[in-house]
Amino acid sequence: MSSDAPELTRQCGTNEYHRYLIDTEPAYKPTRQSLEQFNHLYRRNQTLRSGVALIPVVVHVVYNGDAANITEAQVDSQIVALNADFNAQNADISEIPTAFKPLLGEARIRFFRVQRDPQGKRHPGITRTRTSIQAFNQNGNQLDQRMKSAAQGGHDAWPSDRYLNIWVCDLGRELLGYAQFPGGPIEKDGVVINHTAFGTTGTSVSPFNLGRTTTHEVAHWLNVYHIWGDDGLACSGSDYCDDTPNQAGSNRGRPQFPHVSCGNGQSGDMFMNFMDYTDDEAMFMFTKGQVARMNATLTGPRSSLIGSNFQEPILQTGTRLFETDETFDFLVADWNRDGVQDLIAIKKQNTASKTTELHILSGRSNFQEYLLQTDTILPETDDTFEFAMADWNGDKSLDLVAIKKRGLTQAKQRFIFCPGPRNIKPFFFGPERHFVKPIVPSSS
Repeated sequence: MSSDAPELTRQCGTNEYHRYLIDTEPAYKPTRQSLEQFNHLYRRNQTLRSGVALIPVVVHVVYNGDAANITEAQVDSQIVALNADFNAQNADISEIPTAFKPLLGEARIRFFRVQRDPQGKRHPGITRTRTSIQAFNQNGNQLDQRMKSAAQGGHDAWPSDRYLNIWVCDLGRELLGYAQFPGGPIEKDGVVINHTAFGTTGTSVSPFNLGRTTTHEVAHWLNVYHIWGDDGLACSGSDYCDDTPNQAGSNRGRPQFPHVSCGNGQSGDMFMNFMDYTDDEAMFMFTKGQVARMNATLTGPRSSLIGSNFQEPILQTGTRLFETDETFDFLVADWNRDGVQDLIAIKKQNTASKTTELHILSGRSNFQEYLLQTDTILPETDDTFEFAMADWNGDKSLDLVAIKKRGLTQAKQRFIFCPGPRNIKPFFFGPERHFVKPIVPSSS
């Protein structure tokens, strides 16, 4: 990194933005109070969440110069860092002091870059907006939020009940990032990160080049507070986590253990917590109490994000097929290798050809156009068969795999592989027959 890179210090704007919303949004404070009450009740009666919570992420890159137009690799490096940090899989976890190791929390969250936009169309999960604004650090007495509005030189949020919005832009020399706690305006919901503190490669600058700024801000977005309770040096504030030591203000840089304040005992401050202000290489843990707050948030105000996984349709559409019945099986595969999944309808019985037939509909046409309609060498089949598509013979075209599960003279499964056509051309197939002979009939 060049020597004229800005000298950044850890500065988070979340609490400032939180106070601004209290002053300007009448519904925000009572909403926050209700959410804290829910959080308290959840932690008293919590049950362990089964499985991993999947959180869809869209990254909005808003840039004026080429430097802030970060690469896809830099975005992906941040996703990797998030998943490591939130799941206690970061390489530096071994540096946690012995006294704090029993408190280590594992959130069981997986963040992933989305592959579809809100309309269900294929999308890389990264938007790019060129702006006339050189740095988002000037907007009166409040944090600059123009990066969140297309009308103001930024990019509008995707629906915040379905996506974690992360805006990456130039925030100037002082601010690394900020987040919106649950309960704020939905059109502003998400996390904002300075591109020089985002990810682990590209434009990220030491000492904030391990992705921990985004880890810190996403934890705020999941309703986790600063570890010292945002009370200055008073030792009277709280982060509402019983397992984080009381602490006098934030720690910066790379403190030496133990660092005692507020009479917090032999082990002192938990300055290696992601919710302190230390350098990236000096922070490497969440506690079980902080994870409990995240789980409460994913159960309550942000439940729709993980609830949207397999609960909300990406696409609802009619197809070229008439109504079907139990004589059909269905598969999804990229039949013509155009990058879009196609619908494969396998008609097993009651066919005019007296064979098992294939009807393949183009995903690119939203299943309104046929890519292929053909009979096969297989006679009519029944529910003793299962089907799959695979390039069995390595000719780069999909073959039909018929698996005979039962009803055989020998008590063994029978696999029948029927070859597909070579040199597939989208929307056109010649008059030759497809799937006309088995490749390898096998009784074992």
